[in-house]
Amino acid sequence: MDGYLPVPWHQQNTKAGKPPLAFSIDWLISLGIDPRGLRLAGLCEDLGEEENRTVALVDSAANKLGGPARWCWVEDEKIVAGTLFWDEGGPLVVMPDRPGDQPRVLLRASREQLNILGRVVWIGTLEPS
Repeated sequence: MDGYLPVPWHQQNTKAGKPPLAFSIDWLISLGIDPRGLRLAGLCEDLGEEENRTVALVDSAANKLGGPARWCWVEDEKIVAGTLFWDEGGPLVVMPDRPGDQPRVLLRASREQLNILGRVVWIGTLEPS
């Protein structure tokens, strides 16, 4: 497909190995994103099931300092999205989007254990085929 870049699924995702989704190269360039770090992630899904259709385009190469910004990470065997606020060498403020999840502050050891997939570039819904 001319003018479109196929983006693969993140290896942490049950959809890994499924056909990629394609995004406009012009759109990605306008955002100033290096496409080599882009991956797809199915949100709020168990890593062992394939039912959820909410998908995030994430930039796994994004700079983690600054914020707040939306990110995806793995928590309780699910891929979730939320707002993270990074402070170099300091705490990480985590504000998940999932209903019922409470905001929290992670210090260095806990912060390093968080399995972050990437900064959210786009979120959408896949339609059943």
